[in-house]
Amino acid sequence: MLELRDDFVAELAAPAARFLGEPDRHVHRRVEQLAVPLPERPLYRRAISVDFTIPDFPALPGLTGPSRYLIPLSLISKCPPLLDLDLRDEAGQPLPFLTKVQTAKLDGRVLEALAEQALGEPLEGSLRNDLRGVADHHGATAFNNLYRAIPLIELATVREIDRQRLLLRNDRLFTAIASDLAPNSLLWFLVSGEVGDRRIVKFAFEQPWLPKHRNSFLASLAIEPFRVRFPLPQFGRAEGYHLSITAPEPIQIHDARLDIDSIPTPTSADRTAIVRQPARGEGTAPECLSVSVACTTTRARFYVRGDRVGCDGHVWVAVTPDTRGFLNGALGAAWAVAALLGMFAANMSEAVRVADAGVAVLLIAPLLLSYVLVRPTEHILVGGYVRGLRRLLVATGAPPVVGALFLALAGEDAGGSLVPIFRILFAMAVVPALLFSAVRLMPWASRGAPWSRGSANGRLMHARR
Repeated sequence: MLELRDDFVAELAAPAARFLGEPDRHVHRRVEQLAVPLPERPLYRRAISVDFTIPDFPALPGLTGPSRYLIPLSLISKCPPLLDLDLRDEAGQPLPFLTKVQTAKLDGRVLEALAEQALGEPLEGSLRNDLRGVADHHGATAFNNLYRAIPLIELATVREIDRQRLLLRNDRLFTAIASDLAPNSLLWFLVSGEVGDRRIVKFAFEQPWLPKHRNSFLASLAIEPFRVRFPLPQFGRAEGYHLSITAPEPIQIHDARLDIDSIPTPTSADRTAIVRQPARGEGTAPECLSVSVACTTTRARFYVRGDRVGCDGHVWVAVTPDTRGFLNGALGAAWAVAALLGMFAANMSEAVRVADAGVAVLLIAPLLLSYVLVRPTEHILVGGYVRGLRRLLVATGAPPVVGALFLALAGEDAGGSLVPIFRILFAMAVVPALLFSAVRLMPWASRGAPWSRGSANGRLMHARR
């Protein structure tokens, strides 16, 4: 384990604070890759590479070989902890982690140094403790310390805020970084080389997918696309930001949209929309930002360049499963069940005379539907996206089972009384068959391709947050 002496931490804090204040000076490019999560496994993996130049930092003392530097190149969530976090250098060799205590110690001192640089003078004791509390804690405790260091206007009048806290409130860079460090920690990389050397580091981790909105029931019927929202905490910390989102076959990307908002801070709790850039169609962006997009059925790419201090981003992705195999089988099975019940309703007197055979025939229907549900031609990933269709197909098996029960309990002279019952069951079976037909005949379902370009952006823009 690395040993971080207090004198080294104190020496590192000031240049690290300057580094965070000018990320585009040393961090040249950040490339992030995301994979669309699956409904039955709400985890997704982020893979990030950072191209940077080693800044003028003090080398870590007490180590043999080439000089090594601790450099804060990213943010990671404090809670919940990241799963399967993996840090590597450009040669693919694993890099060591700092402990939680070491990270909090460094983060706190860097935040203090950043505040002192913004003020141009040493911090007062209580303010120093509040800033350290932002780095040391997570959740509500970290935010309480943040709001004590940079009080909200709603919680205190300007006259009640001391001079240093008031100056920090009005510093855009400090409030943005301090607001980032309440829910997150800096991710420090141990890098070998000399000051001015160009390096690349890579890291990857799995993160729970926490939906910010609920997909409609129509999405589970493959009538509307599924909408997935990814936060982009790495968004504003490089000169250029590349984002690539992939979807595993047979899931297809229907559309995507990049949103850039101002970060809520103690001085401004509301988000302000800055960029709304769909992958297909025209978007909105200020002149200080350059946004490029490209989208295919398997990959959506975004590239952003420009001033993003005080901003964060997230991306919406709309995906549609290729349901052709499932729908073809479900359509045939549903109409077969409806036809079977229609034949029984039309020939009830003959069915009653051979009731045992009729019951056996009716019970074949659930077996047919079970085969369609587990048929090997349906890709395993599609099943998670079409739960509504699968449940509808299961419900289609109920009318013949009910009909078999009535037929088994009825006597030989009960044919007339069973006719209206089987007509009702026939109507109940026709409804899902018609719905399967409608979904199958829709252009995006029958081709397994994205929806028409005209309606995609409008539907995505109205996704609930």
